[in-house]
Amino acid sequence: MTEQILLQRAVQSIALLGSDLFETVRRKLVNDLGMDQVGRQGQEQICCPRAELLAEVVTPDAWVVILDWLSSTRRGRLQTKRNYADDIRRVWAGDAQELGRERFALGICTPDRIRCAPTPYSASRSGGS
Repeated sequence: MTEQILLQRAVQSIALLGSDLFETVRRKLVNDLGMDQVGRQGQEQICCPRAELLAEVVTPDAWVVILDWLSSTRRGRLQTKRNYADDIRRVWAGDAQELGRERFALGICTPDRIRCAPTPYSASRSGGS
């Protein structure tokens, strides 16, 4: 499927930006994805919403599709949604930068690239950090 077809499907299935329904869905996703620690100030953790962190490393089109995908009831467990968001931020956004792209975009990952990509767990299994 091309990036354009994926985007068209996502746009058709989401609420219009600025509508009450859009805001309700956005708020629920922000709450579902929760916060992630981005730093420390002394003993205090500095946290940001995962949805915002995700928006910083993916294209706007990809962000809409990813949030639509994460809102699916097929990914019902909150921790699953959070893990997927973290994987996109930590693995796939970095992979996109290795390919010379500033942000992760739909369609840049081929099946071969996906099969060969490191997982968040591969470094710990191989003794890396």
